[in-house]
Amino acid sequence: TELASQPPSITRLRHHGKTLPVKTLILLALQTILINPPISSPSYIACGQPINPPRIVGGQSAKPGSWPWQVSISNNKQHFCGVNLPFPSVLQQVKVPLISQKACNTLYNNVTTSHIGKDLIKDDMICAGFPEGGKDSCQGDSGGPLVCNLPEGWTQAGIVSWGIGCAQASRPGVYTLVPFYADWIQKTMNGGLQSAPLATLLLLPLALTLL
Repeated sequence: TELASQPPSITRLRHHGKTLPVKTLILLALQTILINPPISSPSYIACGQPINPPRIVGGQSAKPGSWPWQVSISNNKQHFCGVNLPFPSVLQQVKVPLISQKACNTLYNNVTTSHIGKDLIKDDMICAGFPEGGKDSCQGDSGGPLVCNLPEGWTQAGIVSWGIGCAQASRPGVYTLVPFYADWIQKTMNGGLQSAPLATLLLLPLALTLL
């Protein structure tokens, strides 16, 4: 579904300063302003029915479940990501249900992920998608918002992060959990000053949504 024709022109990147166990988070120590370049004749790795199913993108392994994203193959009538498709000129949206951390870990633990371990969904992550698959974020969507329409208005719950394949059964999309970083977000927006408990304001309605 089309949403908007123009992306934001300026993005600010700041160091969040969080300390977490090893392998649960990649820290970006950046502080800069990025101006988005104009889009011209774009093509991007995206989800969709492959134009040439046998083609393997980038010489990657075509083994189903490869990390972190599937390549472009057709396997048992399922089409995976990795095929060059025209990049949309307008933002897209998809409606997917939230999945709790516990339920998401159960789904991922029940599929073949022995090469990357168990309980992949950490405290700073949230999942969204359908158990049967079919709708999901994919390559090119990273950094995009996961928003919830709450009584208080539209609230950003997550940021597109990672997944195993796209729109596959029992493998929902994984998002950075925005409320986990709410204190840092507020301090950064306020120039280092802490005021209202934003983390509580964000976490409570999100918890109610997951029930």
